[in-house]
Amino acid sequence: MSFPSERGQIPGTGAILALLQAATGVAPTVIGKPHPGMYEQAMHLLGAQPATTLMVGDRYETDIMGAAKLGMPTAAVLTGITPRAEFEAADPRPDFILPGLPDLLEAFRQADGRSG
Repeated sequence: MSFPSERGQIPGTGAILALLQAATGVAPTVIGKPHPGMYEQAMHLLGAQPATTLMVGDRYETDIMGAAKLGMPTAAVLTGITPRAEFEAADPRPDFILPGLPDLLEAFRQADGRSG
């Protein structure tokens, strides 16, 4: 996997991890997104449950997919590299697809019966 930068795509942690594994012969223990352990540990530390914890992210593979598999509601924001069409076609699909974080705040206010 790669990540966007001002100089184009750069190797992500998975690519670097593969290099280290090939060089050392040691299999890694994965704890990052989208693996469930990261979400489970965060919820454990917060005393939260999947059904009442919202995962907000801008990249399907690293933010939305893992959380959805745990039964967490998800909100995709269109501020990263994943376009709306990809979020809409995804399985599982995010519960919410919003232009950006300000729109998420407004959605919370509306759900809570408040405006502005």
